[in-house]
Amino acid sequence: MNSKWYWLIRQKYRNLKFQIKKAAFRLNERKESSERLSSFSRIVIRTLLVQVAINLVLVAVLYVGDKLLLSAMEILAKTQTNPLVATLSESILVDIVIGGIGVAGVILGLYCSNMTSVYSSKYTNAPVTISSAFQRDVVTNRCIKQITGYIIFCVIILFGRLIGISFSYVSIIALLFLTIRMIITFSITGNRMYQLSNTFNISDNLYPE
Repeated sequence: MNSKWYWLIRQKYRNLKFQIKKAAFRLNERKESSERLSSFSRIVIRTLLVQVAINLVLVAVLYVGDKLLLSAMEILAKTQTNPLVATLSESILVDIVIGGIGVAGVILGLYCSNMTSVYSSKYTNAPVTISSAFQRDVVTNRCIKQITGYIIFCVIILFGRLIGISFSYVSIIALLFLTIRMIITFSITGNRMYQLSNTFNISDNLYPE
């Protein structure tokens, strides 16, 4: 057993065994990573499709409201066309949409930055149940969902303008309302990050509020 060939064969065998285990571990790791990525991609696609469907319905309702409003204004003015309304609404709408997307992007970046800083400083080494509770916080998830929905809504409006769909005062009023609501929501829920910097506040029951 102490011969040179024995130890040489034993070394080769252990090296081969190690390489096989190493390859199996890497394959398993790649499989798990692929499954996690696939699951994440499905969640993103599902969320995107739901948001697009909801906002398409909202844009369609606003478009119908615009048509009804313009028809009523034409009847009252006893004219067939109203170029002032069309020109004014189109120019103002595009400016509001572009400005709204910029504001929403800045707010989303600040909000996610605050979340990341709080998580990295307080919840990185916390138990899994506590860190998962932070990730599933009702207020933060609703705020992010509202901001992303607003951005998708603005993109749909811009796409409608590119293909020649005209919007009027109903859409402008709705867009202004959504923009103001997004800013107010962020100003209120932004304090939630500072509350969650204390890990004991993660157990607060938010549903009654």
